[in-house]
Amino acid sequence: MQALLLGLTLIALTACAPALEWYRADGDYARFGADRYTCLREATYTGGFTLPLLSPQGRMIGATSLPTPEVNTQLFTTCMELRGYTLRPRAS
Repeated sequence: MQALLLGLTLIALTACAPALEWYRADGDYARFGADRYTCLREATYTGGFTLPLLSPQGRMIGATSLPTPEVNTQLFTTCMELRGYTLRPRAS
């Protein structure tokens, strides 16, 4: 019951949060796309996690690593800001 209440609260708070967009006074969509792509590439690293490999009897016989792309949001934000963009509430 508590999990359901927490979930509904998070949904309500998310719905009330203002949508943000990147803004640059002299920017056009093509330049924004190129800058965003560059910043995403610079801020993305390969994380991952390890899964155990189990025998049919349930004994661990090894492990495998699964790479997952992760984005450092602070680095991405800094990269965009250095290119002259600011985050602002999306116009309705």
